[in-house]
Amino acid sequence: MKKILLLVLGPLLWGCATGPEIVKGKGNIFGQVDARPHKEFLAKAQSGATGDYMISDDDKITFTPEMVNYDALEEIYVGLIHPDHIDPAEHVLTIDNDRPSLRSILVGQGDVLKVRNNSARTLSFYLIDTASDDIQEYPALRPGQTAELPVNLEGSLELGADEDDALIVNILSVKNLVSRQVRSGGLYEFTGLDPGTYDVLFWFWRLGKIERPVVVQSGNNYRIDETLSVDRIIRQ
Repeated sequence: MKKILLLVLGPLLWGCATGPEIVKGKGNIFGQVDARPHKEFLAKAQSGATGDYMISDDDKITFTPEMVNYDALEEIYVGLIHPDHIDPAEHVLTIDNDRPSLRSILVGQGDVLKVRNNSARTLSFYLIDTASDDIQEYPALRPGQTAELPVNLEGSLELGADEDDALIVNILSVKNLVSRQVRSGGLYEFTGLDPGTYDVLFWFWRLGKIERPVVVQSGNNYRIDETLSVDRIIRQ
């Protein structure tokens, strides 16, 4: 699979913008996240075109505006890459009838996946690095069991199960990162930050990622709005 890289930068960063209440000696980063459909997909939806996707009775699917309504995305993530140590966070994931409650998760390396197996069979989970094929294996999880699975790998990962090849959760693991899950058009914030240099990461597993650097100064709010779109990335 080809790598996806950022092509252009997004909107300008607004320093000292109106935002969350500032704690003395600290700063805040906040903003809004949007997602925009690929221009080609949108054009096909408007023209009523069909494509060969092998999922309907006639092996075709009709592009519709609802298919490219990225305002409805629930799993956009915003991450703050912190220069100092960050305590591990917990991310809740439920496997119900062999399907995950989330298709994607942005985590900090060392975070924990709290996985509950609500399916009818035992599942043996593993993490695999999609670039290097490094694997992290976990003990089998019986129906009704919950386990805390640490994420030791870094990079673009997939959480899968030996018993079901279709059970995949896309995971991006980044060192020194804390994440927020945001719906398209939603707001995010990171508050009470010490002065210093940070990176803000915007990610949706099917639209790629964008990183934005920001230097936080004491007593300031910094607004970073961003839009994710496949139009803004290239494949190499």
